[in-house]
Amino acid sequence: MKLLYATGNENKYRLMKRRLKELINVEVIMPKHINVKIDVKEDGNTAEENAIKKAKAYYETTKLPTIAEDSGLWVERFLEEDQPGLFVKRVNGKEDLSDEEILNCYIDKLNKVGGKSNARYKTGIAVINEKGEVFSKTVDEELFVLTVDKNDKGYIKGGFLDVISYDPINNKYFNELNEEEKAKRYDIIDKAIRKMVKEILK
Repeated sequence: MKLLYATGNENKYRLMKRRLKELINVEVIMPKHINVKIDVKEDGNTAEENAIKKAKAYYETTKLPTIAEDSGLWVERFLEEDQPGLFVKRVNGKEDLSDEEILNCYIDKLNKVGGKSNARYKTGIAVINEKGEVFSKTVDEELFVLTVDKNDKGYIKGGFLDVISYDPINNKYFNELNEEEKAKRYDIIDKAIRKMVKEILK
């Protein structure tokens, strides 16, 4: 069974393929593999709402079983008005900043609260089966530490927060994790997605 992953991000696609590789009856594909491109306005109030919107848009166009996800970031020491939430790349109302500019804004905010803070991603997942039935949930991922101490080793474009995100599970920054360590780091979300797909796409 082909499962369309509603993303154009190659890094996310590789991660999803790893997550679902044990489900031998499922082949994860991207929209570009079937020459489909859709602009979905992600204006939901939660990550789960946005995931549902993306999944529905791609399913309605392709009629293929579809999975979509969206994440919001919660930082323990930030005030409510400073929480990134669904807008990790929007800082101080600006949306056209470079990776470096966004990163520096986060570092400035962290400096104001002591230089580090626990943080976690809250990920919304939506799966639509071949009948068009929609299933969704929100998963709180493992805590990690956002810190002003940067580690630029292995920086990947678009992964600006990885250089200040420290993973206490593996004792490494996110941008240093190998595939085995990522599997350990993302165990909660990996299991949640595998369980959903396995149960829904029987």
